[in-house]
Amino acid sequence: MASLGTLVAIVWTRPLDDLVSMAWHDTGGPDDLWQASPDAPVTGLRLGEDQLSVATDRSPGAERLFVAVRTSAEEAPNRGRLDPQVVVVEFSTDADPMSYLFGRVEEQHGGPIILVNSDARELYVAASAPKAGGPIYYKTASLDRIAFPTGLGTLLIPATEQHPRLESPTSTKQALDETSGLVIAATDTLAGLYGFGALGVDATAGTPAPSDGSPAAVPIVDNTFDGLAVGAAVPGWVVDGDPLPSFVIRVLTGSNSSARLSSSTTDARACVAFREISEGVLRVEAETLFNLATEGELRMLQVRGVSGELVAIRLRNREVVYQDGPTRVRSGLILAPGRWYHSVLTLDLATKTYAIELRDATDDSILLQDEGLVWRSTDSSIVNRVCAELPPQPGLDLYLDDVRVTSNAAAEG
Repeated sequence: MASLGTLVAIVWTRPLDDLVSMAWHDTGGPDDLWQASPDAPVTGLRLGEDQLSVATDRSPGAERLFVAVRTSAEEAPNRGRLDPQVVVVEFSTDADPMSYLFGRVEEQHGGPIILVNSDARELYVAASAPKAGGPIYYKTASLDRIAFPTGLGTLLIPATEQHPRLESPTSTKQALDETSGLVIAATDTLAGLYGFGALGVDATAGTPAPSDGSPAAVPIVDNTFDGLAVGAAVPGWVVDGDPLPSFVIRVLTGSNSSARLSSSTTDARACVAFREISEGVLRVEAETLFNLATEGELRMLQVRGVSGELVAIRLRNREVVYQDGPTRVRSGLILAPGRWYHSVLTLDLATKTYAIELRDATDDSILLQDEGLVWRSTDSSIVNRVCAELPPQPGLDLYLDDVRVTSNAAAEG
């Protein structure tokens, strides 16, 4: 139920007919008078549990009601990975409903929540991925031209070791405005914990600053991959290649899970996206293990932005190489296959410089340190992804674990 000016509207699904319906009542008219909008067809409702979230655009004279709907399209016997799974339906009292694609079957979104900021003319949808629980992502669209970007969306609440399976995001029932900001909470029912994410508010408020007076570091990505099913696709990451490479959960030793990227017939890349950062200091770290000497160039840890690769730790025939602006630096350090290494990249977004550190993950000994290096591309200072990339080489695998990103600057939102 929601209000549209002087109207009260109710929304419900008719799963057997694959329809979403809306009816409204004018509070100034007869108590028993309701009017119905034309139904909105949404394929996949009949196949299982449907999930709804409702929000309204309260712009005077142009009131609209938006419904985020998750279907069970993945249960269809003839489903395709690109079939719509989460859609947004727009209802008004004087036009037929409109539908917009938010997420496809391959993205496995679950529990969508929709919010509207009429002042900023923005529509927000947040959801977990996968449905069973993981990080929380969000996408935005203009109220004046609704179209959501493809893919999982922008990371809002990372899955951490403390709460690896966040789901059922929730937020305020009140209208958003330019001063309210947006806070979303999600729960990990197995861990009994909540995770929180914010847009348009200071994410560091209430966080003690370091004793030296520098801004506190805020976690943005924290992927341990623990607790995920062996063989499952890695949630929250997007792979790129033709054909798409394999990027799945594996256990090498003991019970600790890691993510394995396998080489394909073309370059194979796996990336986790996060909300755009354009200021402050960004620290990116991960543990990595490769299984073969590389014939091409392997990127163990790569930071990308809107202009492409910014910095990376690379291997060429097992030798660590990296960039200092246009200059290629050969470190002379030779790494061994089958051994875990801890890589750290620290980026200064104001000066567009970075530092590199490489340690042996077994004994924590320092193998390589360098600083004052210039980014490979300085066209933009916006950072939004961490990746790993393999050359086309049969049998080559790269394992990732404990991928973490922290920033001492609030994300732009």
